[in-house]
Amino acid sequence: MPDNEVDEIDYVADEIDILDFVMDDVEGGGGGYEVVDDYEMVTDTSSAQARRGKDIQGIPWERLKITRESYRRTRLEQYRNYENVPLSGDTVDKKCKQKEKGASYYEFFHNTRLVKPTILHFQLRNLVWATSKHDVYLMSNFSIMHWSSLSSKLTEILNFSGHVAPTEKHAGSLLEGFTQTQISTLAVKDDFLVAGGFQGELACKRLDKQGVSFCTRTTYEENAITNAVEIYDSLSGGMHFMASNNDGGVREYDMERFQLMNHFRFPWPVNHSSLSPDRKLITVVGDHLDGLIVDSSNGKTVASVEGHLDYSFASAWHPDGRLFATGNQDKTCRVWDLRNLSNPVSVLKVNMGAVRSVRFSSDGQFLVVAEPADFVHIYDTKLNCEKRQEIDFFGEISGVSLSPDDETLYIGVWDRTYASLLQYNKRHKYGYQDSFVLDSAVLDLAADDSAGLQKQKSSYHWDKRSKKYVKLNNGDRVTASGKYDVFFKSLAIKTLLMEANFQRSQDIKSSQTSTESNPPQNVTHLESKPKGFISRIWSWYLNNNGNWLEKNRGILMLATIIVATSSFYSGLHPPGGTFTDSKDGPLGNAVKTELDMGQFNFFVVENTIIMVLSLMILVVLLSGIPLRNKFCLWVLNLATLCIIFFVTVLYLGEIAQMSPDGWVNAPTSYLCFVWMLLCLLFAFIHTVFFIIWVIKKLLKARKRTQNCDRIDV
Repeated sequence: MPDNEVDEIDYVADEIDILDFVMDDVEGGGGGYEVVDDYEMVTDTSSAQARRGKDIQGIPWERLKITRESYRRTRLEQYRNYENVPLSGDTVDKKCKQKEKGASYYEFFHNTRLVKPTILHFQLRNLVWATSKHDVYLMSNFSIMHWSSLSSKLTEILNFSGHVAPTEKHAGSLLEGFTQTQISTLAVKDDFLVAGGFQGELACKRLDKQGVSFCTRTTYEENAITNAVEIYDSLSGGMHFMASNNDGGVREYDMERFQLMNHFRFPWPVNHSSLSPDRKLITVVGDHLDGLIVDSSNGKTVASVEGHLDYSFASAWHPDGRLFATGNQDKTCRVWDLRNLSNPVSVLKVNMGAVRSVRFSSDGQFLVVAEPADFVHIYDTKLNCEKRQEIDFFGEISGVSLSPDDETLYIGVWDRTYASLLQYNKRHKYGYQDSFVLDSAVLDLAADDSAGLQKQKSSYHWDKRSKKYVKLNNGDRVTASGKYDVFFKSLAIKTLLMEANFQRSQDIKSSQTSTESNPPQNVTHLESKPKGFISRIWSWYLNNNGNWLEKNRGILMLATIIVATSSFYSGLHPPGGTFTDSKDGPLGNAVKTELDMGQFNFFVVENTIIMVLSLMILVVLLSGIPLRNKFCLWVLNLATLCIIFFVTVLYLGEIAQMSPDGWVNAPTSYLCFVWMLLCLLFAFIHTVFFIIWVIKKLLKARKRTQNCDRIDV
């Protein structure tokens, strides 16, 4: 990507604004619908619900003043495709036509809103990786998360918001690690994970071991973003990975000793590189119109491909080793044949924006092409990519990934309101049987009343291998060997309750007219009660997870440095100055020591407290300790309020000493006392909330322990 990068938010904020427009309709529309929380507003969507007409993202179009079709037209008209070469997309629009759509290779299976994918750079969208049809790894803010669609469990694998350091010793590894690393790209294969950062960082982890195995920085140049990472099996039998960087370098590492094997340099930033199936050639694309075919042993250019009109950010090889694809900001994905590189085999034009990600299926039958937002296209390579399936939704795409067996396609959707993970399953000729039997049984269990919900009871089984209790839902059974068959793990009781509040209450309202003579006996209509002032403050305190502190850590450090420096200076140069003439008093002594020693000692104590508290806050901020836990927030808030309090006291005391007879005018005194009282009040409130939070945590832990003791194994 270019050095003089534009503001990234420009090319994603517009989409958020449009979604805000939709949400304005939700909040402002009639019917008494109040948006209290994202989870209350939108729930997961199953394939059975989608077949019955529910939007796959849970967007309530029936409540809005705009239809889905009208909103889609608005998005297509208002979307701005980012181009490094002006009008490259317009030129393609005039010359190229889209392939015929209407095919159906993958069908919608589930939309999971518990998973919140995010992106950091608007041009880098390789942040979703599937290692099996049930296991997905993705970025969510500073964390690498693992999602299991089988157990519906979201697990944090690695958190880069604080300090990350390697637990193994390897040559070239940075033992001091990194702090607050911004992850720009990700790759996961088998049990290996590699994350690349904005400052050229690389962090490698074995998923079957605790901790990080290896940390390094590829370069210390200013323009050092890690744009892409690819993990692959080498010809020698070991596992290697290849990193593409903005400094024009492509680096190859082995994943056994984490040593640099090759370093190839190019005259422009490399946005993506991929290795051919025979491990002999590398495709290299970046901030240049042409793509390169490079010898993997020495980095020499073997051939180049010409035809794109802008910079490329994606590439992938077909499993046969003859075809490869490149994705470009000119809104095309081009498929090339090594036997004839003069012209592309196919030019695949997309709808709105640049092609940010391309993937071939493991068997080579399908080519998945992802735009930056709203659209993912699937082409059939056996038909020369002449037919395609178009997956249509709303939101920025953080990444796409096919499972190794090609059975599942995952799409990460980043959005402030509708962030989720879309799951599509491969269609089979017998798919309608499974869809009817399993979807009806697994994903549509709850009856349309509260009595049906009460029947969803759970039991527990002690798993000896994992040494923990495993929750069994209806239909799960334990065999004689202790193994348990999971049929309903993907269904959470919480999701059912939310859907009962959001969707089924509408069915109850619509059927009230026809059932007045014989109303349902067991229906409980859930209504959200307006929260009071104290409840809103308590909710704010619980939801205040310190993200604002993490984002403004640098500003806080600067402020504490200024306060500490000021207190240090005033300590060496006290008010009233020092004796400079031995006739007046001891040289260097403070003048105030001769006038009023008690007042001078008071000044020294207060000034020392301010400096020590400032230095304490500075040490906490510099240490890289995560600022998300409540204890850390409480300590920082208390220290900050103490600094403000003592600064006010010190100011009032010095003003009084400089005034005749120690008199201070009433407005100044009142303002200072009110300010000190506010500091004490806020410190008291934070302390009370923290104590209440600790007590509730302890009570919940005690309750969980008691419940586990009552479980009948």
